[in-house]
Amino acid sequence: MYLLDNCGEAILDRLLLERIFGLGCDLSIAARSDPVQDDITLEEAEELNFSDLGELLPSGESIRVGPTRAPRKLRKRLDMADLILSKGQGNFEILSGHEGSFRGRLAYLLVAKCGSVSKALEVPRESKVIRFVESG
Repeated sequence: MYLLDNCGEAILDRLLLERIFGLGCDLSIAARSDPVQDDITLEEAEELNFSDLGELLPSGESIRVGPTRAPRKLRKRLDMADLILSKGQGNFEILSGHEGSFRGRLAYLLVAKCGSVSKALEVPRESKVIRFVESG
């Protein structure tokens, strides 16, 4: 499962997903249902042919839609996913409150752009972060 983020980074996301897809992985890729801030929308992801790499799923209309209020199909895919790659600070802010459900399967990829997120991750502000949420 890959949770897309910033529209401006979509090409880099696609390159990463092409590599993962090339390893023979089945992918589910989530994008915003409607425009929210600078996040990529489902329509934009379709225009960039993300559907060639896996099933595109709507992640909801709000930046604050967490796993308990997300569209049913996305919740199901999150529950079934062997690995969840959560891209961006907004997705971190949403999922960090639900890590217990995803321990051992969740990894964050983000830049800690604000003080509260850098404090939560215990990294300097503007740090590039890849963090795996370990089980137990």
